[in-house]
This record gives sequence, structure tokens and C-alpha cells, in this order.
Amino acid sequence: MTKSGKIFISYTHVDKEYLQDLKKYIQPLLRFQHSEFEAWDDTTLITGQKLFDKINTQLDKFGLMICLISPDYLASTSCLDELHIALERNKEGNIDQINIFPIIVRECSWQFTPLKEFLLQPEDGTPIATLIQKGESKDKIYNEIVIELNKTLNQIKQQAVTEEDSKKKAP
Repeated sequence: MTKSGKIFISYTHVDKEYLQDLKKYIQPLLRFQHSEFEAWDDTTLITGQKLFDKINTQLDKFGLMICLISPDYLASTSCLDELHIALERNKEGNIDQINIFPIIVRECSWQFTPLKEFLLQPEDGTPIATLIQKGESKDKIYNEIVIELNKTLNQIKQQAVTEEDSKKKAP
């Protein structure tokens, strides 16, 4: 699988419920529409494995990072290190350029971070928790996120095809 087919999900363990929900809702998309993509998060690690070594190995392989943003995420050195790697690889012209798909799960000060430059989910960066408190259906919220993720994955696939075509045309 190419780098573009790996999805790294970055989150803090405090927000594990949002990770579990996201994985549930994206499963049909990845299974039926984008089977060439594989999502990875640290819940696949087992006791005895070196946590940071395994995470760093996965960070080298991904083409898309989904970030579940919350106050705990923004306070976590590990999460911010992962985000920093993604931001560095997101810079234009980087041969290993990746996409960042930030999802605001709880109210936090993301506006004061480099994430302010990105289009966020849910729409307008309204946190999932806030939308649910206002009576929005969790199914509706996650379905809209999955629709946007589908657009992102389609774009990544198109970029890969374009790059492959360019390589074939090169002398």
C-alpha cells in the first residue's frame, strides 16, 4: 500500500469515545468505497510493544492524518508532536505531502493553532460535543463528516493518479 493509502488517526486517550464513533462511521466508506485505504490508530498496539516506536513507524507511512481535536489533544505533547510532523509534511512542494483532516470533538482553542488555516469538521469548526448538546443527531453529525472524508479520499486518489501519469510521461 502506498503512503497515500494510509490513514493515521491522531487522538488523545481521553477522547477514545470519539475515536470509537469515528471508526464505526467510516467503516462502510473504507470497506466499500475506498478499500485501498487503511485506517490506523494506536488501539492496535499490544502490551509489550514500544508505543512510540510503533507510532513513529506508522507516521512515516501515512498520506492522510485525521486529528480528533480537543483541549486534551492540544495539551498533549505526543499529539502535538504527531500534528507537527503532519504540518511539516503538509507544506506545498513537499514530496511526501499529506492531507490533514481535523475534526473538532470538544470545545477548545484551536483558533490559536496552525489548524486555523484548515477547513475543519464538523462544518465551521463547531465541536461534535456542542452539536450533540444542541440536539443534533450524532448519526447526522458523523454522516456529514464521512461525506467530507469521502471527498478528501477521492482527491487523494486523483492526486495519486495524476502523479502516476506524470511519472509515465517523464523521459
